[in-house]
Parts: sequence; C-alpha cells; structure tokens
Amino acid sequence: MLTMMAQMPILLALLLLWAPQAEAKLLQIIHTNDLHSHFEHAQDYAKGHYAAVKATIDRLKRDAQAQGIDTLTLDAGDFTEGTQFFLPSRGEFSWRLMDELGYDAVALGNHDYLMGQDELDRLLASTNPKFKLLCANFDVFDGLKHLKKHLKPYAEFKKSGARIAVVGLTTDEWEYGWRAGELVIDPPGEVLPGVLKRLRRKNDFVIALTHVGVDGDKQLAAANNVDLIVGGHEHRFLYDYLSVKNPSGRVVPIVQAGEHGEVVGDLLVDVTPGEPLRVVRYQLVPVAQGGPRDAAVDAHVAAARSELEREYGTEWLAEPIGYSEVPMTRPRFETTEWGDLVVEGMRNAVHADMALDTGDLFGDNQPAGPVTREKLFVLYPRVFDLGERFGWTVWTVHIYGWLLKIALEQALHLGFVFTISGATYDVTGPPGKEKIANLKIGNRPVKWYKDYTVALPEGIGRAADEMIELVKLALRSPTDSRIPVWAAVEAELVRLGGVVKPRAHQLRVLSAAQRAHLLSPASACH
Repeated sequence: MLTMMAQMPILLALLLLWAPQAEAKLLQIIHTNDLHSHFEHAQDYAKGHYAAVKATIDRLKRDAQAQGIDTLTLDAGDFTEGTQFFLPSRGEFSWRLMDELGYDAVALGNHDYLMGQDELDRLLASTNPKFKLLCANFDVFDGLKHLKKHLKPYAEFKKSGARIAVVGLTTDEWEYGWRAGELVIDPPGEVLPGVLKRLRRKNDFVIALTHVGVDGDKQLAAANNVDLIVGGHEHRFLYDYLSVKNPSGRVVPIVQAGEHGEVVGDLLVDVTPGEPLRVVRYQLVPVAQGGPRDAAVDAHVAAARSELEREYGTEWLAEPIGYSEVPMTRPRFETTEWGDLVVEGMRNAVHADMALDTGDLFGDNQPAGPVTREKLFVLYPRVFDLGERFGWTVWTVHIYGWLLKIALEQALHLGFVFTISGATYDVTGPPGKEKIANLKIGNRPVKWYKDYTVALPEGIGRAADEMIELVKLALRSPTDSRIPVWAAVEAELVRLGGVVKPRAHQLRVLSAAQRAHLLSPASACH
C-alpha cells in the first residue's frame, strides 16, 4: 500500500484534472464591409437590402443576448459611394442608414473619403453619426472641426469582461489617397505599431478594423501583435477565416464579409483576459431579399428613393432611353459592349483622338433589357463633388505618342487594363513586365512626336491635374469638358439607334498568368 506521502502527487494530479476549467468569455462579433450604398439590393437582386441586413444583425444580437453573450458590431468601410443612393441629399442618406444599422465602430474606406475632406466634414456636421468612425492613418486638415471630432484612431470597449480596443486603418494606395490631400494618408504598417504600443498598456485585446485588402491584412498580422483583423476593400467572401502568426507566435484570424450586404459575418470568439483570442464559431450568414426586414430601415430606404426621384424627377430617371440586347456588364479582362460604349461616348463627346477607362471605375452589372437613366447611374456610379448632381465629367489630356506607349505599359505594370476607343494595341510579356506592341490610333501607327488628345473620366483626368508630378508631365493640359459621362453615354446610345447589340469581341492579348492576375481578388476593389 502506498504511503500518504507517496499518494500526494497522484491526488494533486486528479484534483487538477477534476478542477473546473476557466469559464470562456464569449464575444459575438458581427461584421460587414463594402456596402457601397446598396440600399435596395446587392448586385445580385435576390440578395442584400439594408432592411434585411439590419434584421440579420438584430437576430444575431438577440441570439447572443439570449445566451448572455455580449456583441460588437463592426463595418470595415466603403459604405458610401457605389450606387445612385449616394446622390440624394448630397450623400446624407448613406450616413444616416449606417446609424440605423446599429454599428459600434466603422472604418473609413477609400470611397468614404473620395468626396474630399471639406465635404466629409460637412457630412459629419449634418448627420452627427452615433457610431465610432475610425482611421489611425488619416491626418485631418486644420479647421475641419467636425471631422476632427468624429474621426478617431481607435475606440475602446468593455465587452464580456475584457477590455477591447478597435483600431481603424485605411488603404494608402496612391490612386485613391490623392483625393484626401497630399501626404494625408500614412502607410498602415508604419502607423499601427505606435498605436498598438499605447493600446496594449490598458487593453486585453486589440482588433484591427481595416480597409486595406487581404494581402495588406496578412502583412499587418505578420508584423504586429494584433489579436484579430476584420477587413474589407477587396469584396472577398471569406467563408473560412484566414490564420496568420503574429510576432508573438499567436494566430491572428482574418475575416471579410463579401460585398453589398449579401452576407453578414458571424464571429464568436473567446476573449478570456490573459489567454489568446480563440475562434469558437465563424460563418457568413446569407441575407436574402425574401427574409425578415426591419421596418424602420425600410422607411429610410423609401425616403431615400423618394428624395432621389424628387431631385432628379421620377419620369426622367425611369425614362427608357434605349434597349440593351446584352447584359450591361463592366469590362474586366475582356472588352464588353457597355465598356466599349462608355469610352466611345467619351471620345465622341469631346472629339478626341482616343479615349480610355478602366473597368474598376464601373459599378454594378445589370441584366439585358430597357435602359433607363437610372440604370446608367448604377452602371457608372462615380461622383466626387456631391454638389455636382450628374457625376463625373469627361476630361481631356494631351500626350505625345512616345509617352503614350510608356504610360500604357506603366499602367499595366500597376495592374490596370484599359478599355480603349480610337486606339488598338497588343500586350506581350509576363505580369509586371508587360510590353505594348502594334500601337495604333485611328488605324495608323502612332507617330512618336505627335500630340494626341485623349478623353478620360474625371477620376483619371483630375488625378492628372492634382496628383503626382510624374503623371502631370505625361498627361499635359488636363481640361474639364463639363460634359457628364452619363450624358456622353446617353448620346452614344442614341447614335447607335437606341439599341446595344452583341458585338464580336476580341479578348485582350494576355497570357494565362496576366488573366489570373486580373481576376484575382486584389484587382476587384472598386
């Protein structure tokens, strides 16, 4: 028989095995991203709708509450520009409806600052949102008191017995950042370490609420001791969370919930202080048009519809101005009838030698059928100055032939593929080393020292006027024609006899690797 002293280690081991484990501290994180003012439906008409999104969020909250679980509701940005519903009341409905959806914190996306800081300050003054608007790498201009009041680098919450900080970060990509002002947006990876140092002193967990894309999220996770990343920007449907180890060796989950309110992210985590954050459950909950809807949000959406029709005229918006025998499809790695129509309309509107646009500037694809002015707004929903009721205008620039070839090649290296009118060219070489061959304008080889006039949408034209000096040197004399892109497209539709018919399209001369690059989620931001 074992003596009492000999039995002690065994008894202690049994006691440890039988002792109740530390009770998990569960937190329900509900998240969305890239809503882009899709009030009535997503690009897929059977999905989305803000009232259904709200009903889904509320159901998840009720389920958590019934189990005694706290909730944190987050959006990773780009909730404004994207449909015709960003136009009425100069953008205010997009902000008011975010309040109605009930978010605790929202990151600032690139489309949320494209109207510029002055207009953003006005919107915050008029809507006074209740949610925390977050961005740690955005410098606010002096004198913009409402933007300074509302835009904060982070917010802190006490949830499920844990102190949780949420830090916001937005993309510093040059093609967007110039609209916020020169040197306003700092690289997220340079800003996050300093913010983390402050937050770690008094918080158990730090969540990065980002609008930088999955590749950027992976880099942030690998270089910083964050506990979780809730992301946006690429419209990715991450049905399984991604895992990246941070410098401390802990796994950082990365989540993202598609686009337009088609799904709502449902993330249940264990936030026991002193322990690593642990995912208990993760899923993307589908949001169907036919499901439950929130009556208050429905009323706000109806008010936005009424204001849109009041400002533009119900009959004017709904007037059939043509018929499309093909779907109204945005151009990506191949030409489309509507991509061609947009650039041809811009070129003809200003009598340019050529015109170009990129498919990333288009909005939602739409089915074939009658074409109304409102459908044109949805196809090309771009607007900077909210006082300009008819969206982007057509701009012209001048460029010498030899610079045009270089500019097109540099754009390809950066991942842009243009829809072109008035010019043709072939693309050879691997991604990042593309070469332009057989460049012609008006079916004639380009003359290297000839000065050509190029029509562009406002987003590219104003970038040439206001952005980096290198672009200004290449694209000379940027000029605003004051002709809206929508009007140029309508005029082109009339010139075609009111009917858009199928055309024989030649796929761009791209290698398999280039096509894969253009189809990758990283190229899908808009």
